[in-house]
Amino acid sequence: MILPHAKLKIELVCADRSDGRRFLEEPFLSYGKKAGDVFLVGLDGKVLLAVPVELKTCAEDTPGYVPIWAIKEARKFNRAPIELKGDVVKVGEMQGPRNPAGNTFPNWEVAMPGERKEKSVCFDVDRLAALAKVFGSSTVNVFFEDTPDAVVKHVLRVEIPGAPEGTVALLMPIDR
Repeated sequence: MILPHAKLKIELVCADRSDGRRFLEEPFLSYGKKAGDVFLVGLDGKVLLAVPVELKTCAEDTPGYVPIWAIKEARKFNRAPIELKGDVVKVGEMQGPRNPAGNTFPNWEVAMPGERKEKSVCFDVDRLAALAKVFGSSTVNVFFEDTPDAVVKHVLRVEIPGAPEGTVALLMPIDR
Protein backbone atom coordinates (compact mmCIF):
# COMPACT_ATOMS: atom_id res chain seq x y z
CA MET A 1 0.00 0.00 0.00
CA ILE A 2 1.17 3.51 -0.76
CA LEU A 3 -0.18 6.49 1.17
CA PRO A 4 -2.08 8.86 -1.14
CA HIS A 5 -0.63 11.99 0.45
CA ALA A 6 2.74 12.60 2.13
CA LYS A 7 1.10 14.49 5.01
CA LEU A 8 -1.79 12.07 5.67
CA LYS A 9 -2.19 11.65 9.44
CA ILE A 10 -5.12 9.25 9.58
CA GLU A 11 -4.11 8.30 13.12
CA LEU A 12 -5.66 11.60 14.25
CA VAL A 13 -9.15 10.16 13.67
CA CYS A 14 -8.46 6.80 15.33
CA ALA A 15 -9.56 6.14 18.91
CA ASP A 16 -7.19 7.24 21.64
CA ARG A 17 -5.43 4.43 23.51
CA SER A 18 -6.99 5.61 26.78
CA ASP A 19 -10.44 5.12 25.21
CA GLY A 20 -10.32 1.35 25.78
CA ARG A 21 -11.62 0.47 22.30
CA ARG A 22 -8.54 -1.30 20.95
CA PHE A 23 -10.34 -2.27 17.73
CA LEU A 24 -10.43 1.44 16.73
CA GLU A 25 -6.86 2.41 17.69
CA GLU A 26 -5.35 1.73 14.27
CA PRO A 27 -6.55 2.35 10.72
CA PHE A 28 -7.74 -0.54 8.57
CA LEU A 29 -7.01 -1.40 4.93
CA SER A 30 -10.34 -2.35 3.37
CA TYR A 31 -11.60 -3.25 -0.07
CA GLY A 32 -14.66 -1.22 -1.13
CA LYS A 33 -17.88 -2.52 -2.63
CA LYS A 34 -16.79 -1.71 -6.19
CA ALA A 35 -13.97 -3.67 -7.80
CA GLY A 36 -10.69 -1.80 -7.50
CA ASP A 37 -11.79 0.39 -4.57
CA VAL A 38 -9.29 0.16 -1.73
CA PHE A 39 -9.46 2.42 1.32
CA LEU A 40 -7.46 3.17 4.43
CA VAL A 41 -10.15 3.72 7.08
CA GLY A 42 -9.79 5.43 10.42
CA LEU A 43 -12.57 5.99 12.93
CA ASP A 44 -13.15 6.71 16.58
CA GLY A 45 -16.93 6.26 16.80
CA LYS A 46 -17.65 9.94 16.08
CA VAL A 47 -15.50 10.57 13.00
CA LEU A 48 -14.94 8.31 9.99
CA LEU A 49 -12.30 8.93 7.33
CA ALA A 50 -11.97 6.60 4.32
CA VAL A 51 -9.07 7.54 2.04
CA PRO A 52 -8.48 5.79 -1.31
CA VAL A 53 -5.04 4.17 -1.41
CA GLU A 54 -2.90 2.57 -4.05
CA LEU A 55 -1.80 -1.01 -3.67
CA LYS A 56 1.55 -2.21 -4.90
CA THR A 57 -0.28 -5.23 -6.29
CA CYS A 58 -3.63 -6.61 -5.22
CA ALA A 59 -2.10 -10.04 -4.66
CA GLU A 60 0.50 -8.77 -2.17
CA ASP A 61 -1.37 -6.43 0.18
CA THR A 62 -4.08 -8.02 2.28
CA PRO A 63 -6.91 -6.21 4.10
CA GLY A 64 -6.48 -5.64 7.81
CA TYR A 65 -5.09 -3.31 10.43
CA VAL A 66 -2.22 -0.99 9.53
CA PRO A 67 -0.10 -0.13 12.57
CA ILE A 68 0.37 3.59 13.17
CA TRP A 69 4.15 3.15 13.46
CA ALA A 70 4.15 1.87 9.85
CA ILE A 71 2.24 4.91 8.59
CA LYS A 72 4.62 7.27 10.44
CA GLU A 73 7.61 5.41 9.03
CA ALA A 74 6.20 5.62 5.48
CA ARG A 75 5.71 9.38 5.92
CA LYS A 76 9.36 9.80 6.95
CA PHE A 77 10.44 8.44 3.60
CA ASN A 78 7.96 10.42 1.46
CA ARG A 79 5.24 7.78 1.09
CA ALA A 80 7.42 4.67 1.17
CA PRO A 81 5.43 1.52 0.36
CA ILE A 82 3.88 -0.31 3.31
CA GLU A 83 3.89 -4.05 2.69
CA LEU A 84 0.88 -5.80 4.25
CA LYS A 85 1.24 -9.57 3.97
CA GLY A 86 -1.01 -11.62 6.20
CA ASP A 87 -0.16 -10.88 9.84
CA VAL A 88 3.07 -8.99 9.07
CA VAL A 89 3.64 -5.35 8.09
CA LYS A 90 6.91 -4.09 6.64
CA VAL A 91 8.19 -0.61 5.79
CA GLY A 92 11.72 -0.57 4.44
CA GLU A 93 13.78 -2.68 6.85
CA MET A 94 11.30 -2.41 9.76
CA GLN A 95 8.65 -5.05 10.27
CA GLY A 96 6.15 -6.04 12.92
CA PRO A 97 2.85 -7.80 13.59
CA ARG A 98 -0.57 -6.64 12.41
CA ASN A 99 -3.41 -6.75 14.91
CA PRO A 100 -1.69 -8.84 17.58
CA ALA A 101 -4.76 -8.58 19.86
CA GLY A 102 -7.07 -10.30 17.34
CA ASN A 103 -9.41 -7.30 17.08
CA THR A 104 -12.26 -7.06 14.56
CA PHE A 105 -12.76 -3.77 12.70
CA PRO A 106 -16.39 -2.58 12.42
CA ASN A 107 -18.26 -2.69 9.13
CA TRP A 108 -17.59 0.95 8.26
CA GLU A 109 -19.44 0.90 4.92
CA VAL A 110 -22.87 0.76 6.61
CA ALA A 111 -22.28 4.37 7.73
CA MET A 112 -21.59 5.60 4.20
CA PRO A 113 -24.36 7.68 2.61
CA GLY A 114 -25.90 6.69 -0.71
CA GLU A 115 -25.96 8.93 -3.75
CA ARG A 116 -24.87 12.47 -2.92
CA LYS A 117 -27.61 15.08 -3.28
CA GLU A 118 -26.43 17.71 -0.80
CA LYS A 119 -25.21 21.22 -1.44
CA SER A 120 -21.65 22.09 -0.62
CA VAL A 121 -20.18 25.04 1.25
CA CYS A 122 -16.57 25.65 2.25
CA PHE A 123 -15.91 27.15 5.70
CA ASP A 124 -13.01 27.76 8.09
CA VAL A 125 -12.93 25.10 10.83
CA ASP A 126 -10.76 27.30 13.05
CA ARG A 127 -13.49 29.95 13.02
CA LEU A 128 -16.07 27.27 13.88
CA ALA A 129 -13.93 26.16 16.84
CA ALA A 130 -13.61 29.82 17.92
CA LEU A 131 -17.40 30.15 17.97
CA ALA A 132 -17.67 27.10 20.24
CA LYS A 133 -14.99 28.42 22.59
CA VAL A 134 -16.76 31.76 23.04
CA PHE A 135 -19.19 30.00 25.41
CA GLY A 136 -16.75 27.37 26.69
CA SER A 137 -18.21 24.58 24.58
CA SER A 138 -16.45 21.86 22.63
CA THR A 139 -19.52 20.99 20.55
CA VAL A 140 -21.81 22.88 18.20
CA ASN A 141 -24.87 22.17 16.06
CA VAL A 142 -24.44 23.32 12.46
CA PHE A 143 -27.31 24.03 10.08
CA PHE A 144 -26.96 24.81 6.40
CA GLU A 145 -29.02 27.90 5.64
CA ASP A 146 -29.85 28.34 1.97
CA THR A 147 -31.07 31.92 1.99
CA PRO A 148 -31.69 33.09 -1.60
CA ASP A 149 -32.84 36.57 -0.48
CA ALA A 150 -29.83 37.28 1.78
CA VAL A 151 -26.74 39.21 0.72
CA VAL A 152 -24.50 36.30 1.81
CA LYS A 153 -25.75 33.01 0.40
CA HIS A 154 -25.29 29.60 2.00
CA VAL A 155 -24.26 30.56 5.54
CA LEU A 156 -23.92 28.03 8.33
CA ARG A 157 -26.06 28.77 11.35
CA VAL A 158 -24.28 27.57 14.47
CA GLU A 159 -26.05 26.75 17.72
CA ILE A 160 -23.69 26.65 20.66
CA PRO A 161 -24.61 24.75 23.83
CA GLY A 162 -24.55 27.14 26.79
CA ALA A 163 -25.15 30.29 24.71
CA PRO A 164 -27.88 32.60 25.96
CA GLU A 165 -31.25 32.18 24.26
CA GLY A 166 -31.53 34.43 21.23
CA THR A 167 -27.82 34.23 20.39
CA VAL A 168 -27.21 34.16 16.63
CA ALA A 169 -23.97 32.70 15.32
CA LEU A 170 -23.34 32.50 11.60
CA LEU A 171 -20.29 31.15 9.83
CA MET A 172 -19.76 32.73 6.45
CA PRO A 173 -18.62 30.63 3.49
CA ILE A 174 -15.12 31.08 2.10
CA ASP A 175 -13.71 30.60 -1.39
CA ARG A 176 -11.95 27.32 -2.02
